Amino acid sequence: MDKRIYLASKSPRRRELLATLGYDIVLLPQGVATPFAAPGDEEQQPNEPALDYVLRTAETKALGALRQIR
Repeated sequence: MDKRIYLASKSPRRRELLATLGYDIVLLPQGVATPFAAPGDEEQQPNEPALDYVLRTAETKALGALRQIR
């Protein structure tokens, strides 16, 4: 089983935890404000439910990461 994981996070603790679990970590390049979104994209929109906010930002980052590793 491939234990490689692509990480789009600046968190050293997250890297440490994943390495402890035996994952081979590939760090993806980071942007200035957020790794895969334009500045302000991670801000919750007025009247945006919390779940919608989390799903929107996660999807934006995941799609950006996927474009980088293909």
